[in-house]
Parts: sequence; structure tokens; C-alpha cells
Amino acid sequence: MRKLSFTEEYVLCVVAQMEKHNALYANEYEACIIAASLWELLKDGAVELDGDKRISAVKKPEEEAGYKQLLYDYISENKPHTATKIVEHYIFAISTRNVKRLIDSIMNELVDSGHLTLEKKKGLIKEKTVYHVAGDSVDKIKDRLREELLGDGPVSDEYLILAALLFESKMLAYFFAAQEMEQMRSKLFEVKNSQAGAYVKEIIDDIEAMMVAIMVASNNGLY
Repeated sequence: MRKLSFTEEYVLCVVAQMEKHNALYANEYEACIIAASLWELLKDGAVELDGDKRISAVKKPEEEAGYKQLLYDYISENKPHTATKIVEHYIFAISTRNVKRLIDSIMNELVDSGHLTLEKKKGLIKEKTVYHVAGDSVDKIKDRLREELLGDGPVSDEYLILAALLFESKMLAYFFAAQEMEQMRSKLFEVKNSQAGAYVKEIIDDIEAMMVAIMVASNNGLY
């Protein structure tokens, strides 16, 4: 099986616990999926940040991953916005069409690449589709997170941000014991308060801001 992208790793971790495709449409997961996809575009040089942390298109993604192209097209067709505003546009829009297209694209690629399998189950009204993670993909992600965040060596940006996404969407508890979680949380705090982690800190701050926006909108009855 091919190597997973950063966004696909996050999605697989969620699906491993939820199994249902529709579970990904919860706003906290949607926000993290879009945040992960934005980080990939930034890392690849497809989009860039200006001095006000607004994101603008630079060049089309080199990889053919459909979800990256969908997100890039939105960014290129609209005026620059912050990551938080882009997430708000997707998950607070009147129509859920765009966010569903993005998630469906990721799921289809995971199925096509063999990382997910489908099972059809009879429901009371209609047939249900259940997703299963194939092989040991999620175990490998867990092992890498444990190695990077609990080990003595330097931590890669990718796995710092993945840990932050899983923490903010309350997924870490499914994979790690309480003591391990607390150690990971301490590592994230250290990075946020270090000069070396300034770039990652910005992204983690954006993730936290997205979660606050979701909570505020939920409390105000916006969705």
C-alpha cells in the first residue's frame, strides 16, 4: 500500500474508532480535516501565508490527491482568508456540499489505495456502509506518535500537528493511556512556547481557534 498523506493519517485514526463514514461530518472532525489539508498545501508550497496570516494560492498541488485540489480551487477562486475563516466557510455554510465533497474524496482515495475496506450491512430502513481500516495502518501511526512525542529525539512538524489535531478533537484518548496523553500534551505546550516551534505554534493556535469558533457557534445555535 502507498504511503499515507498527513490528512489521510488523521482520517484513518477517526475512522478506526467510528467506522461510519457519516461520523466524519461532525464539526470538530471537519475542522481538523480542513486544517490538515491546509497544512499540506502550505508544506507543498501550493499556498502561502502573508503577514496577516491570510492564505493565498501560489501554484496547483503537484500530487493528484483530489481533496488538495478541491481546497486549492476554493482558495484560488476567493480572496485571501485566514485558516480559521476558510474552515468556518466550509463547516458553517448553508450547504454541506463542499465539505462532503472534500471528505468523500479522501475516503475514496483511502478505499482505492487499500487502506480502507467497505462492508454493507442491512439497516432498518436502508443498507448501511461500514468502513474498516485494513492491515496495521493505524497501529503504525500510533507507534510513530509514541516514538516521536514520548522519545528523546526531535519531533517532526507533521507528528506534532497530527497529535494536536487528535488532541483537540478528543481522539488521543482512544489510542493512548492517560499518562501518555499528559506527556504528549506537555510536549505540545513546550513547542508552542519555544522559538524553534514558531511556525508549528501558529498552526496549532489556528486549530484551537477553529475549535473555539465551533463551540461558540454551537452554543449560539448556528448549527
